[in-house]
Amino acid sequence: MAKTKEPPKGKESTSPQKKPFLKDERVQFTMGLFIVFLSVYIFIAFVSYIFTWKSDQSLVWANVLPGQRYAENWTGPLGAILAAQFMNRWFGLAALLLPSIVFMAGIKMLKLTQIGVTRITFKLLVGVLLFSLTSGFLFGPTGGFLGSGIGGGHGLFVSQLLEAHIGPVGTSLLLLLLIAAYLLYTMPSSLKRMQRLAQQLAERRTQRVFAGIVVSIGFPETVGRHHDFACFRIRQRDGSLRKNRFPRGKRLVQGIIH
Repeated sequence: MAKTKEPPKGKESTSPQKKPFLKDERVQFTMGLFIVFLSVYIFIAFVSYIFTWKSDQSLVWANVLPGQRYAENWTGPLGAILAAQFMNRWFGLAALLLPSIVFMAGIKMLKLTQIGVTRITFKLLVGVLLFSLTSGFLFGPTGGFLGSGIGGGHGLFVSQLLEAHIGPVGTSLLLLLLIAAYLLYTMPSSLKRMQRLAQQLAERRTQRVFAGIVVSIGFPETVGRHHDFACFRIRQRDGSLRKNRFPRGKRLVQGIIH
């Protein structure tokens, strides 16, 4: 058998191994800074659109590229078009949460945080959709504010579509269910808060029902030609006594409610 030649001992390769371009720390740091600055730029554009939406929504890409139109938006025509797309045609005021997703992706690339960006991104995107839908249902077009209302074109269209099929009551119940499910998913501690709130509402209802405490119960007395009434003396909250007659055979709680 032929012997394989072994490399000479003591001679090791000293040439550094080249990393892939995207895995280079300098490239990642530069891209992270770019994404952070981009998120700040988009956020300023969205905030400016709240004040300059009447002029910004009329801009289109064809007029921006040659530089023939002037935008009142603080970030120029490009920022005005981005803001009009996200806040007018899509999500309304809920779009203000979107730059935070871009910002977290940037600081993640800068290795300034160890948070799970994917999970937070999913929660924020669902929250944006839900907020847009709820705003579109509650406020409608709001006189054309932002172009399509507080909920944006998406929230207004979907809310009107739901109302056309299941009505305002069905839409309200569906939104309450979605909001409760979203809070339970994003904040598990909200379950105890909801249970505590339901308990407080039940206690208030009970206090209203038994606001008057039965002090004494009289014998059945004759009221006109009827003999099926019992006399109760009930103490009010101010300490005074009130005399009521309730039908016999019914529960005391039903009599107090009536």
